[in-house]
Amino acid sequence: MTMHQPGPPATIESTDELRDRLAHSAYIQYQVPPGLKGARAGHIWTAANATATTVTGDPLLILGDAQDAVDLLLTLLDLWPTTLTIRPKVVTLPRDAHLLLPAELAAEHVNHWAYRWLTAEPALATEEDRVLELREADTRLRDFLRAHNPTYDIAPGSLGVVRWAGIEDDEGDLVACGAHERTEFTGLPYLGSITTASSHRGAGLGTAVTAWLSRRAVTESGVCTLSHRSDNTTASRLYSRLGYQLDDDYTTFNLNTSQWDEAR
Repeated sequence: MTMHQPGPPATIESTDELRDRLAHSAYIQYQVPPGLKGARAGHIWTAANATATTVTGDPLLILGDAQDAVDLLLTLLDLWPTTLTIRPKVVTLPRDAHLLLPAELAAEHVNHWAYRWLTAEPALATEEDRVLELREADTRLRDFLRAHNPTYDIAPGSLGVVRWAGIEDDEGDLVACGAHERTEFTGLPYLGSITTASSHRGAGLGTAVTAWLSRRAVTESGVCTLSHRSDNTTASRLYSRLGYQLDDDYTTFNLNTSQWDEAR
């Protein structure tokens, strides 16, 4: 077994200190509310150039240098249960840092994703004048998402949804949609479930829905955020054209510790 000699990580007692330490991270700035202390701030640890937290709602998020992030994860696992009250089954690390895990730890169901933000209204998109605000009770939404985007991240009826938007064809059938919800901890806008019907892709409908939702979010809150799979180059180009800034790429995975536990 790969030996790891942990030293106790330092702890951070407030989200203000976390936000100061990771001032360069848009994800932390827009997902972590200021002013929380003690138990309300969740668990926050630091070691070398890495910071681990549960305050964003992630089971365990570790940011910083890739190797330092992995070393901090190993430390937290070694010191459990004095650090983590619950062993993390899902972990988020800097992009591809899971490749540095020792052989006894298995990363399963790996997902690479990028986080983006926008603070200025986007230019008017072609087809944006076709966008309609949809009622959340619109029965077409769930069937449309299941048919054209089975991995959608915001479902009709989800807590925190502000509005749905969509585009219809000449027959009144839904051909594109998207949602704006408030993030759980800061209440800031987050877009998701941006979906275009398979038969209408490449016509700028997803761009139009995204621009329409982004414009209203920025007007109301001064910022709009979203995320997408890192390998979705079409989405990446779309968001870049609208002015979305790229924060960092992350890797989220299920952590299998069975061999690690057997070897200890």
